[in-house]
Amino acid sequence: MLRLKPGDSVLAPRNVPHVWAYLGQKPGRMLFAFTPAAKIESFFEEASKPDAKVNDPSRFERHGMKVVGPPLLDS
Repeated sequence: MLRLKPGDSVLAPRNVPHVWAYLGQKPGRMLFAFTPAAKIESFFEEASKPDAKVNDPSRFERHGMKVVGPPLLDS
C-alpha cells in the first residue's frame, strides 16, 4: 500500500489490479491522467452523475474493467 502526500504521483499500469481512496479529513483533489483515454472517460462521466452507484461491478464491466476484491466504501 502506498500513502501519497500532496504533490506525489503513482503509475497504475493497465491490467494490474489496483485501487485508490482519499482518506483525508478535509476535502481533497486528485488528478488522473489516462493514455489512451479509451473507455475510462465515459466511466468517470457516468460516475459523476448524482444517482451513480460507485461500487456497481456492472458499471466497471461496461467500461472494460473488472472488480476483483471487496469495495472500499459503501455506495
